[in-house]
Amino acid sequence: MNRRKLDFRDFDAVAQDVKHLNEVGYDQTGEWDLLLTCQHMATIMENSISGFPYKRPWLLRKLLGPFLKRRLFRLRQIKAGLPRPSSMEPRSVGDQQRAVDSFLQTLERTKNHTGGFNFHPLFDQLSDEEWRQFHLIYCSHHLSNLIPKAR
Repeated sequence: MNRRKLDFRDFDAVAQDVKHLNEVGYDQTGEWDLLLTCQHMATIMENSISGFPYKRPWLLRKLLGPFLKRRLFRLRQIKAGLPRPSSMEPRSVGDQQRAVDSFLQTLERTKNHTGGFNFHPLFDQLSDEEWRQFHLIYCSHHLSNLIPKAR
């Protein structure tokens, strides 16, 4: 089974997709179910507002970061299987409905956030609009692993 091709352009579309997956069920093409996916996406959004607990090495941020940032925003895709810090791993415990509700609250808070965002661990400073687009691309990447069941 292949991943879905997603390219969310607004936060409401992300919310609608998560609600739909939660309602009708899904098949997975990756390791994470909806619970883990929602936990992970919410963590990234929360960290963009409150600050990440890590930064990539300076050389990586300065040499590779600008290239990867341009590529990300041009292609609106993230390569599957990239390494991530253990602090970004979802907790793998909990209730799916609670994870979905929590994610939807975090999504709405991120959509409406006006206080400025923190540094990205690889790209350093992003504008508020770049952060929002990053989150939309990131959600597209992770939710593409969950294929809604037909009703």
